[in-house]
Amino acid sequence: MTSSLSAPGGRVPADGAVVEGTADVDESMITGESKTVAKSPGTNVIAGTVISGGSLRVRSTAVGEQTALSGIMRLVAAAQASGSRSQALADRAAALLFYVAIVAGATTFVYWWLSGDKEHALIRAATVLIIAPWPKAGCLVLSPSKIKFVRNQRKLSLNFISSAYGLR
Repeated sequence: MTSSLSAPGGRVPADGAVVEGTADVDESMITGESKTVAKSPGTNVIAGTVISGGSLRVRSTAVGEQTALSGIMRLVAAAQASGSRSQALADRAAALLFYVAIVAGATTFVYWWLSGDKEHALIRAATVLIIAPWPKAGCLVLSPSKIKFVRNQRKLSLNFISSAYGLR
């Protein structure tokens, strides 16, 4: 493999072993450790890390897709692409909620239409379709700390619709 010279403030171009020089290297983007790591001949460096002080001559052992950073990026992409069991469960619950809301809205519309209140049948059906699923959907996608907001938002919407259509 080839060797490269990395100056202070620069990034290590490829995974490799230090051949010459000493420097502190900021590996926080890889390890999460905020302290710099001292590097001297014989130690390994990771592509993309930043040299804070000193210069290093590095003999490359991995470049491009073979570097540790590329491996981390592949693992993250694979993790994001695969769905978790809890996400699949939430998706199924949301699908069920959709059908329950449609049936409830249609039932509301038919009931009020047949009872003779045709004027409010559509308004009440829309209210059921729009407002009723909110707290349930919120439970599927929001953290418990935000559910209070959804509950307050629902109350606000009910008050708005009620006053807008004179249902109070």
